[in-house]
Amino acid sequence: LVNVVEWHQTQRRKGIVDTSTYANSVVSGIDTLVANQADIEDIDFINDHWAMYAIAEMAPWHSPPSIVDYAVRTAKIAAQRQIQDPSLETFGIYENRPDRGDWSATATATKSEGLCAVYSLLAEQQQQDASVVESLYRTIQYGVSYQLQAQLRLEQALYYKNPARILGAFGRSIHDSSTRNDYTQHNLGSLVCLKRVMEIREGIESLQKDTEEQRQKRLEREQEELQNYE
Repeated sequence: LVNVVEWHQTQRRKGIVDTSTYANSVVSGIDTLVANQADIEDIDFINDHWAMYAIAEMAPWHSPPSIVDYAVRTAKIAAQRQIQDPSLETFGIYENRPDRGDWSATATATKSEGLCAVYSLLAEQQQQDASVVESLYRTIQYGVSYQLQAQLRLEQALYYKNPARILGAFGRSIHDSSTRNDYTQHNLGSLVCLKRVMEIREGIESLQKDTEEQRQKRLEREQEELQNYE
């Protein structure tokens, strides 16, 4: 789905008018996925980061209530499955994976990627329920906080044959410094996406502040005009 969506977007940017084949394929695929997950219990629900990527890419031209609801459900279930006790070493991991001996930072990173991808969509659609968006933001932050502990810093890199080459990569977990390109790729993807989310939030807060300042200035002008009139 992600590949088809990206191809569709590329064709649109190139000015190719008839992209209906790609659009119809993606819409059919995502609608089927959402419909199939609708009757699944929360305990069996799959947090699919690729689906989240596809939904985020499709948002400008296909975001019916069913897909928004699916993204909201994904965000809520992720928060429920995440270990959110900061006193625990497993803080930020999803689905209690340590119970199965899995402390994977990459598994956490893929969840962060997907949740982060749909942040903008939910921020726009959930204006009446800001708690969903705030919970989503905290969930992403908690996940990334765990991931960052798995990044290979100088004290770990020194044990490798070529420390300079491995420095900054991401290990499998906080207890396993073995690394692969895809481990680092997923972690970087979630970090870049979180940076964008933080910029969005900063922009919104700045806009709200500006709006409040403008309102205050308007009131002051109105009071001044009223005094002059009197």
